[in-house]
Amino acid sequence: MTRSIACLTVLLLISQGALAQDAQPTYSIRAHYKKGTTFTRLMNMKMDLKGTLTQQGATRPLAMIQSAEEQYDEKILEAQDGKETKISRTYTKSIEHQEMGGQKRSKNKPEHGLTIVWEIKPGRKIHVVSPEQLPEEVKKDLRDPDPNNWLPTKPVAVGHKWKLEGPRVAQAFGIEPGEFKSGTLEGHFVEVLQHKGIKAAKLAISVSIKAAMPKKNMVLTMTIKGHHYIDLNQQLHLEFKTKGKVVMESSRAATAFKMKVEGPMIMHISRKLEK
Repeated sequence: MTRSIACLTVLLLISQGALAQDAQPTYSIRAHYKKGTTFTRLMNMKMDLKGTLTQQGATRPLAMIQSAEEQYDEKILEAQDGKETKISRTYTKSIEHQEMGGQKRSKNKPEHGLTIVWEIKPGRKIHVVSPEQLPEEVKKDLRDPDPNNWLPTKPVAVGHKWKLEGPRVAQAFGIEPGEFKSGTLEGHFVEVLQHKGIKAAKLAISVSIKAAMPKKNMVLTMTIKGHHYIDLNQQLHLEFKTKGKVVMESSRAATAFKMKVEGPMIMHISRKLEK
């Protein structure tokens, strides 16, 4: 009897050791914002679109290249429970470019050169502190989707996969309920690695979204795939690189106007923390 108990004890210890060896470390792959954190964010986006345009019964080919570049310095003025509640942002660059019909045009967006201070209220409602007058389209840009919205809320191990569908995708990307049609997002925690000298989590992200833009009388369909890197030491979003396809469709029955263009899109977003 004693020998049997001893054998069982040894087997139990061995199994516990095996389980301990099999257990993988878990990581929080979300940003955790802190008061005083300051960083520079750069964004570049480009769409190469081709399709057709119909006006007054005549159809012709249409080709355009649209791109944007943006850079701003941001400081977290106040934070609570890892969420930013007051922010200061200075746009050093915010420019849109378009090439069509052999002509190139560039224009500064309204926020170009501005310093904006705002507070984030419950429900991610925006209260602008300064300047007093700010175009509505700029206020809407301040509601940029927080990548935390599409990331796991609890620590997870390498290999973890997750999926969002329907309204949760709209919420993740800050799409108004009345504009959202359908969407899915799939994520995969690929590995922990050194990314540009920083210990980071590498995530694979795949997104499909269809949304209507009533003010522009347009329907947008977008599918993208890419990688998202999280700084595991500072708990901040580090880099987001994606490629995909965009389809834009617009029509106005009253003027017999119809347009459909589609083509590849690339986007690169990076953040550099001020030390």
